[in-house]
Amino acid sequence: MKYQRFTGLLAVLSALALTQCTPETEVDVPRKCNLYENLCEKTVPEVAFATTHNAMSNKADGWGGYNHFYGIPDQLQEGYRGFMLDIYEDEGVLKLCHGSCIAGAIDFETVMDTYHEFMTENPHEVIVFIFETHIEPERFADAFDSHPLGELAFEINPWDEWPTLNTLIDTNQRLIMLSDTVENAPSYILDMWAHAVDVHYAAESQADFNCEFFRGEPENQLFIFNHFISDPLPNETAAAEVNAYDVLMPRIEQCQRKNGRFPNFVTVDFFSLGDTLQVVKELNGN
Repeated sequence: MKYQRFTGLLAVLSALALTQCTPETEVDVPRKCNLYENLCEKTVPEVAFATTHNAMSNKADGWGGYNHFYGIPDQLQEGYRGFMLDIYEDEGVLKLCHGSCIAGAIDFETVMDTYHEFMTENPHEVIVFIFETHIEPERFADAFDSHPLGELAFEINPWDEWPTLNTLIDTNQRLIMLSDTVENAPSYILDMWAHAVDVHYAAESQADFNCEFFRGEPENQLFIFNHFISDPLPNETAAAEVNAYDVLMPRIEQCQRKNGRFPNFVTVDFFSLGDTLQVVKELNGN
């Protein structure tokens, strides 16, 4: 009897030893593209990007007439993946400003460092820059050709079909850059109005919102959905109202019925107020 108990104990100990020595089976974790699995096989025109208007302009960094309470790092962490950026040259240095660099400015290289760090740490994220360009477009090359962020830039012709997010991630071309001015710009700076169409950006109240196309051709593949109020400066009270689900989603649905277009860049002020991320999540089927 003692022998049987001893051999039984040996069997248990042997089994435990084998369990501890056997490598754990690797579990395949599904890829998430821009935070969600279902976006990976969607093409860029099929994806909604939560987008910040004048992304650089924020209270925390001391800007006057600011569009947001918090800066770009917070926007990235919250889940915003589209960024409207106004680029200027000030005393030979490329900077992000709005209207004037007196009200607020940040060196563009510093901003590029922020995006590059985020994209390195998050290799399955696709980012879109929408530039309002106040520099000679060839100056983009001075910025991106010497910075590792430029290695992530994506190029496409207006007549080509856009790839899926999976393809952009697999090829590590995860930065899409649109500019309203592109003459003599490097080829990775895409002509905004050859690729996109928008609705008017100059709304002083909710009553000014409409669904009429403003810039670009209706057949362009991307749709910039401007949804912010300036009277004449950004207004946090108005932003809280129009960023609310019960205002933002019905307006999007109204415009979809009117013009049949899916909103790719849902663009807001004061990103931290309201329900923009929830609206974009639902637009993307999540």
